Amino acid sequence: MARPRPASCAEEEPDAAKVRLIRLRPYHPTYVIACFGEGGSKKGYTRVGMNRVVQAIQNNPDVEVEFVECYDDICQYCERRKPSPTGSVWGRHHTCPSAEDPVVVKEVTEANRQVLNLLGMQFGAIISLKELVPLMRERLPDIGKSGIKQIGGAGMQGRYEKGLKAIAAHVTR
Repeated sequence: MARPRPASCAEEEPDAAKVRLIRLRPYHPTYVIACFGEGGSKKGYTRVGMNRVVQAIQNNPDVEVEFVECYDDICQYCERRKPSPTGSVWGRHHTCPSAEDPVVVKEVTEANRQVLNLLGMQFGAIISLKELVPLMRERLPDIGKSGIKQIGGAGMQGRYEKGLKAIAAHVTR
């Protein structure tokens, strides 16, 4: 069962081999699941962070996930994230093009809210990956039909389903 904790926005770089807690924005688990099923991400500006999260899961099937409102463990390594003295809506000391686009900010904020509501959680909640995966499968089986923007959509459904099977098998070993 998820346990609440004040949302942290730490900026340290954890060693992927020793990670016990992954910090994710609520709209990111669908992408993580899809990438896990493919063994990682081969392209895109978030590939380094995504691959670190996938590697952390591969190294520790008992890892927990904390839902954060700020830049998460994927964003920390995004090629588009850059230092900013004023920070942004998603974090101190950094900004990115998505944080500067009011339409994207609105869509991501809404997607985060919708995903948390579907999962029955709130920012700061911590849940084991072993509990999160079946919850995602049960409450968000079809990301294309969910009506939630920013979580991958119908074009990613096949990769998401493949990833759900792969990650479920991995965490139940």
